[in-house]
Amino acid sequence: MPDHHSPPLILIADDHVDSVDLLEQRLENAGYRTAGAYDGEEALAQVEKLHPDLLLLDLLMPKLSGIEVVAQLRGKPEFQDLPIIMLTAKTEMGDRIAGLDAGADEYLTKPTEEGELLARVRAMLRMREALHSKQHLEEENERLRREVALREGWEEFVGHSEPMQEVYGLIEKVAAAPAAVL
Repeated sequence: MPDHHSPPLILIADDHVDSVDLLEQRLENAGYRTAGAYDGEEALAQVEKLHPDLLLLDLLMPKLSGIEVVAQLRGKPEFQDLPIIMLTAKTEMGDRIAGLDAGADEYLTKPTEEGELLARVRAMLRMREALHSKQHLEEENERLRREVALREGWEEFVGHSEPMQEVYGLIEKVAAAPAAVL
């Protein structure tokens, strides 16, 4: 699970070691933690192991392509909200469409300006944080709905009858001045 007290972890998956090294340097200089993977199978294994906050993924890699990696990740509920930026030298529109249709959130072509890359990373991380906040609020709302339903059910069970009103009155008197009631 991601550690929300440390900088976001970005997994960089590219079969070119120099590309991974350059991206790691840029991202670490911007304050992010990084990890590398050098083929599609390793990328999947690292995502499973590390649960990164974002995946930068090359399209053309050995063992599994970026498209196959994205498709497999999107098929797993725990990774459906993982931001994925496809970063590749493939510039054809068909490749862009295939990457995005497979489930990538962004598609950038190499070489990418450092400023744009960092801006897109920040944008993806903001969207993920907003989604997590929304999910947390929905869970809290559901918990509160259950609590209200439980309390309403108890009130119906106990009732608002005259004898119960007398009991409630005695409880209030005891709470206000315990010595006077006893």
